[in-house]
Amino acid sequence: VRDVAAAHLAAMDLPTPNERYICTSESMRLLEISNLLRRDFPSCKAPRHRMPNPLMYVAALFDKRLSFSFLRRNLGRARTIDNSLLKRDLVNEPRSGAESLHDTARSFLELGFV
Repeated sequence: VRDVAAAHLAAMDLPTPNERYICTSESMRLLEISNLLRRDFPSCKAPRHRMPNPLMYVAALFDKRLSFSFLRRNLGRARTIDNSLLKRDLVNEPRSGAESLHDTARSFLELGFV
């Protein structure tokens, strides 16, 4: 949120902001997020292993938020994010995913959301 706010403020100073900006520093896999949470918050009960793809299809039978077409398009595919426009025009260096994740989790804990 801090980087998004800084990007919005910087965009107001551009003569003609006409680009769409990806306001993030990196993409992270769910297991990587889980590992970071467990590292920074040892009491966190985050998953330690990746769910096998066939089991994801079984889960989709019981969870209407998942669809087979979504799983076919996304399972096993790494996403890359290009934030070069953000760095060029608005935010010199966005916070790392690990820092953002840590600060968000700490905030959730302090506010009693978790």
